[in-house]
Amino acid sequence: ADEHRALFLIRARTDRLLISEDSAGHESLLEAVAQAPLLGSLEVQIPGNGKRKARSASVAVRVARVTLKPPPRRGAAKVSGSTEPLAVHAIWAAEKSAPQGAEPISWVLLTNLPVADFEAASEKIGWYGKRFAIETWHKVLKSGCQVERCLLETAERLSRYLTLFSIIGVRLMHVAYLARVTPQLPATEVFSQEEIAALHVRIHHARPPDKPPTLREAVRMIGSLGGHLGRKGDGEPGMTVIWRGWISLYETVIAFRAARQAGMIDSS
Repeated sequence: ADEHRALFLIRARTDRLLISEDSAGHESLLEAVAQAPLLGSLEVQIPGNGKRKARSASVAVRVARVTLKPPPRRGAAKVSGSTEPLAVHAIWAAEKSAPQGAEPISWVLLTNLPVADFEAASEKIGWYGKRFAIETWHKVLKSGCQVERCLLETAERLSRYLTLFSIIGVRLMHVAYLARVTPQLPATEVFSQEEIAALHVRIHHARPPDKPPTLREAVRMIGSLGGHLGRKGDGEPGMTVIWRGWISLYETVIAFRAARQAGMIDSS
């Protein structure tokens, strides 16, 4: 990072050895952050997934300035990896008391950005908290859009392809998020009349009613097209079934457009 003047914020996966004389006498990363002064407490939002429920966590924030020893390297890594010590700020966000059955939050973040006070540390923790949405977006691109199956051979064409599917992925994530936080919002605020009509025909085999469905109802219908069963314990549709349902829905939208252009249905 120093060689390329890159700024970084990463989470430490394991404990790391330190150069003690540059780390307030501490020998290890976890020891240094555990003994760092408490700067304050912060609420972080943990989104739900298939393994955990969404919840809010109160974390204690501590910061230590440390210098990491370079790890021992073998083989190719010995040539490509840096052998220089690395001075960083270590930010520890540790949950005080997790709900029963939930794993306590314990994030040790490393950054070469300045962290002078509690506000700066809170900012970096907030940045790291965005990773959940970023991971979901990548899952949409890889599992839903299946961009890794793309056979385009030039960087320019691949870039255009990824740009297009990135826009689709962001829209689907936005729709799924709004359906959770504003479930009673009219679906017309997010979907076009054409999309709602096609969705209603696919699900109910009839013209859409005058009153549009709510956003939650529309997303559940899209999820059902993607294989979501909607049983009592199934929860809300996830991104994979929403993507599948979206593809199925747009097959109907395209068929509607073709039929309209051919004069087979009216344009209303």
